[in-house]
Amino acid sequence: MKQAVWAMLMLLAALLPSAAFAHASLISSDPSDGALVMRAPAAVTLTFNEPVAPLTIRMVDASGTATAITDIRRDGARLILTPPPIAGDGARVVSWRVMSADGHPVGGALTYWIGQRGDASSLTVRSEDKVLRGAIWLARIVIYLGLLVGVGGAFFLAWIGPHDAAAMRRASVGVSGVALLALALSVGLQGLDALGLPLSSLSNGDAWAIGARGSFGHAVGFAAAALLLAMLSFRLSPSLRRALALLALIGAGLALAATGHAASAQPTFLTKPAVFLHG
Repeated sequence: MKQAVWAMLMLLAALLPSAAFAHASLISSDPSDGALVMRAPAAVTLTFNEPVAPLTIRMVDASGTATAITDIRRDGARLILTPPPIAGDGARVVSWRVMSADGHPVGGALTYWIGQRGDASSLTVRSEDKVLRGAIWLARIVIYLGLLVGVGGAFFLAWIGPHDAAAMRRASVGVSGVALLALALSVGLQGLDALGLPLSSLSNGDAWAIGARGSFGHAVGFAAAALLLAMLSFRLSPSLRRALALLALIGAGLALAATGHAASAQPTFLTKPAVFLHG
């Protein structure tokens, strides 16, 4: 039992950091961060280390008024923004939030001055919602446990373990059910993170729509199918149980390989199969 707990903790440790790597990062901008320009630029260019999808981009003027930037053109790894017409000189803060190729939202801010420099400290973009980050990681841990204990347990009982282990079956089904709830909640949480909204905005429909997009949405679909197949496998005959448990295990591997670091790390024809087999 103790060895099983240690193995679980080691596998979780191997999986969790995958969300922290391979994110997109801003490598240059025009105007550059901290630049002083004599007149308002007709366009602001953000250049990233990989192609990104814009989520929410706003410009904050010297008075602290935020205006959404909606005229955005994508050119490879560059976003070319047409700033809204804002009168007066002073600081401009471009607050950007984009979706990286690995399915995770990334945000930042670019500050430049028009005409003369001044104090832009009052225009600092709102800090990250720690409660939301905690909820995202809690849901993610529950989902991983569902894939490892729920799906993995169903496969073990169907192919290797004793078929009369009622307590183990109940544990697998119970963990899978809780993981399904966490999986559904994670869609909304992902959308809130993408839009930079607080946890209190969970009822926002746009957040749920954005959370279901891209590689994260694909991973959610694979994970949900895997958990449902694992739960259903216990209600069938031994031969069908094995088939569904195997499909569930494949679904768990696909879910882990569909998003995160494996979705963007090069060469993907090697990294995705490696993460699939690892799962």
